[in-house]
Amino acid sequence: MVTRPQVVHAARAWLGTPFHHQGRQRGRGVDCAGLAVGIALELGILTPEQAKAIPCNYKAHPDPAVMRATLEAYMDPVWPARRGDWLWLAATGQQPTHMALVASDATMIHAHSESGAVVEHALRPAHTRTAKGAFAYRGVLDG
Repeated sequence: MVTRPQVVHAARAWLGTPFHHQGRQRGRGVDCAGLAVGIALELGILTPEQAKAIPCNYKAHPDPAVMRATLEAYMDPVWPARRGDWLWLAATGQQPTHMALVASDATMIHAHSESGAVVEHALRPAHTRTAKGAFAYRGVLDG
């Protein structure tokens, strides 16, 4: 079985991967949803067939209802988010259209368009305040 520390370790292997809308390839290009799919594939949480079934033809700001339905199809809603869980984020006053992995009590990892890459940076109170939910990969153990 996969553990939460393994999820975070796998996510850190994606650091520096260029941001690319609808991308799903480590080292070549990825967006936030592609990062979640890529990590799950690498760890065997998703099969290649399951990953292919996850839509990747979304706009730069995906439809939140479609995004939520996809998240719930492959992950379990949780709260509060813990290490190895995904925060579903919205800019203040906006609909949620972004995901970031909680890497520790103090950091998160995500494909950040403004930075142009997958980055790990501070997890601030504003992030949890603007989170519209959190999701955990199914079957991941605390470890």
